Amino acid sequence: ENMPALENGSESREARVESATRLLEFYFGDSNLFKDRFLSNAIKDDPEGWVLAATLATFNKLKLATKGKLDEIVDAARASKELEVDSSGEKMRRLRPLPTVDDTETRTVYVQGFGEAALSHNEVQALMGKFGAVTYVSIPRFKDAGGGQGKPKGFCFVEFSSKEEAAKAAAGLHAERR
Repeated sequence: ENMPALENGSESREARVESATRLLEFYFGDSNLFKDRFLSNAIKDDPEGWVLAATLATFNKLKLATKGKLDEIVDAARASKELEVDSSGEKMRRLRPLPTVDDTETRTVYVQGFGEAALSHNEVQALMGKFGAVTYVSIPRFKDAGGGQGKPKGFCFVEFSSKEEAAKAAAGLHAERR
C-alpha cells in the first residue's frame, strides 16, 4: 500500500527503470511480504526463492511504470541493491532472507484526525518521515456503492523501520495534539 510515486510511463527508459526499481524493492521488502500472500507464496513456491519477471510483469503498477516491458523490469532488479537476477535473466529474488519474526505491530503507529482529507500514501510518508524511516502506510477506506474504494476512513497505520522510531512518532504526535 505504501507504493512509491508512480511516473506516468512517458519519461525516459532510465526514469522508468528507476521507478520500477523502487516498486520492486517495495514488493520484495519485509513490510510488504508479511502482508502480500501472492508474492510470498510465489517466493515459497521456488526452493531458492526465485520469482519470474513475467509474474511481476502482471502487477498493475509495475506494468504501468515499465509499459509492460520485461527487460525494464529485469534491469530494475539488476539496479537494486536488495535484489539479484539469475543467469537466465528471467527470475529475481531477495538477497536477504525474510526475517522469521514479524515485528511489524511493534513498529506501527495508528494516526487519526485526517477527517475528510484524502491524503495520499506519499503525503502521509512525507508528514511522518520527520519521526523516522517510514516503511509502509495503510490508509483504510470505506467501500463505495459499487464495492470499490471509497473515501478514506480518516485514520491510517504508519509502519517505521524500528520500534524506537515508532515510539518517537507516537510521542511526537501526542505532543502535537496538546
